Amino acid sequence: MRVRNLLILLLTIVLTAGLAFVVFVGVQQGPYTFRPTYGLVSSVELNGGTAVTLRVEPYIEDLEEDEEKPKADDALVLEAMEMFEKRLDARGFYDITMTREGDDMIRIEMYTDDYEEISDSGDLTQYICEKGILKFYDVEGNYLIDNAAMEPGTADILRYDDMTYMLYFKLSEEGEKAFDKLKEDYGKDAEFIVEYDGVELATRQYSKSIKNGQFAVGLGFTKRETMNVAYQLNTGILNATFHVEQARSAMPTMGESVFMWIMYSALAAIAVTLILLVIKFKGFGLLADLVYLMFAICLIFALAAVRLKLSPSGVAGMAVGMFAFMVMLFAVMNEFKANAETMSIRNAIRAAFRKNNTLLIDLNAVMLIAGVVMAMFEKSPMAEFSSALALSAAVSFVFLYGVLRGMLIVADGAFPKKAKEA
Repeated sequence: MRVRNLLILLLTIVLTAGLAFVVFVGVQQGPYTFRPTYGLVSSVELNGGTAVTLRVEPYIEDLEEDEEKPKADDALVLEAMEMFEKRLDARGFYDITMTREGDDMIRIEMYTDDYEEISDSGDLTQYICEKGILKFYDVEGNYLIDNAAMEPGTADILRYDDMTYMLYFKLSEEGEKAFDKLKEDYGKDAEFIVEYDGVELATRQYSKSIKNGQFAVGLGFTKRETMNVAYQLNTGILNATFHVEQARSAMPTMGESVFMWIMYSALAAIAVTLILLVIKFKGFGLLADLVYLMFAICLIFALAAVRLKLSPSGVAGMAVGMFAFMVMLFAVMNEFKANAETMSIRNAIRAAFRKNNTLLIDLNAVMLIAGVVMAMFEKSPMAEFSSALALSAAVSFVFLYGVLRGMLIVADGAFPKKAKEA
């Protein structure tokens, strides 16, 4: 029995060390890297950048004014997220996090201002939310063809002079047929109209725009705007419209150096707590240290698992949760030490939890309820605080009633003599 309990303690220590390594250092297997804390420190408030929340709505071309637009389903939201990812990857925008919120909303965060092409939320939404529908008409307004005129993935830009950039792509077989018919009907100097996402951009001549199955026209756009159109065409048509629910651009309010200072301060506070536990509770203080470290590591892992960003409010929520756990841990251990002098270890454990049941349940319930209520009625800037607080309460309850109680029983089995001397 004693050997088994010793093995359980040893395994717990090894697993705690392993989880700490995974959480803080990360692991890598081939091209895949898993480091939970990376997402925690990538927030707009810490590093500056842009954040926007979009509501997805189905695109209906001929919707009547009094007709209610249907709600986006799962397939449309996932399709929109996939299209956003393609468009952002095409421009090399990799330092971005995209998460789904609710049934029909998408939140996109860009944590750096290194991308000169996207300086605020307006630039971001303008680039990713264009439907990418290209249409051609003859000068009489007759429809010729749409995106099918382009060979997929061939859109690019050509530099005409220092001020003019042209949209280029290879014509598909269907596109060649459509423009050949235009030439037959109106001659080689036939003109056609270019429309993009419902906006008429230019009228161009066949002879100056099409040659050897290749299409090139100037749209009156800047280099960046022309490049955006090319990437949008390459990634395909976006069959949805979007309503901006929330948008903000922020300068770094904390920065990495300040964030690291806060983390070092937190580590110092944890170290002081661990020392006090050992001083006050001796051998069982070491056990309490292990439980406290396990709680801190699992809390950070849980925060990373739900993709919470440690903005200033997120850090505050986590700090409140860890402080509350420390108070509850000291209360239980203090009562346990007093009871262990006059009764068996197991009875002392029961008495300690019985005496502090009201404190443990009430404090965790208050944190959980407060976190849930704030999450319901306060989307920003307290969203991260409420989420961190509610998650701290849930993890705290599990560790106090499950892990701490279990570890004390295991310690009693592993060190029976020392336990009775505590």
